[in-house]
Amino acid sequence: MSPARQRLWRWTKRIAPWALAALVLALVAQQARAVDWPQVWVSLRQLSAGRLALAAGLAALSYGVYAGFDLVGRHLTRHGLSVPRTLGTAAISYAFNLNFGALVGGFAMRLRLYTRWGVAAATVAKVIALSMTTNWLGYLWVSGGVLLWSPPTLPGGWAPGDTVLRALGAAMVALALAYLVLCAVRAPAR
Repeated sequence: MSPARQRLWRWTKRIAPWALAALVLALVAQQARAVDWPQVWVSLRQLSAGRLALAAGLAALSYGVYAGFDLVGRHLTRHGLSVPRTLGTAAISYAFNLNFGALVGGFAMRLRLYTRWGVAAATVAKVIALSMTTNWLGYLWVSGGVLLWSPPTLPGGWAPGDTVLRALGAAMVALALAYLVLCAVRAPAR
């Protein structure tokens, strides 16, 4: 690579994170202007303190579960980051994922934070893959269980029937179970 290109690359690496941050802040500001804040305040005041506390607790539990996926990735890849730093990285990535999509939160933010702490990009990719697999495994269990035990009534034109929905649910649960069996069979003996 020529010296001019190297300078350009160094310059780009310095500017790109700030440009991304400015873009994110601009998007947040744009969305915030579209919100009817007085109505939000009225709606929040109509909720009981107990209901708000329950919502906050469930949100914290959700972050904890999602961050736990990265702890499993930490254990399996043995990347050496501390538990608090791993949990913090996962929680920040989850917040970005929920607000800006999987590419910014699930991938880019994790890659940026983990590599900043010295974890190799290949190891980060393994942690991300494990987290995504675990997340989708949960979707298979929940949606498969719902379809298997209590198929919903679908709107007109979408009526394959309870038998088809139950079969689809059984297939989803079987796929999730097969993954767990495969993990148990492939796990190294300790």
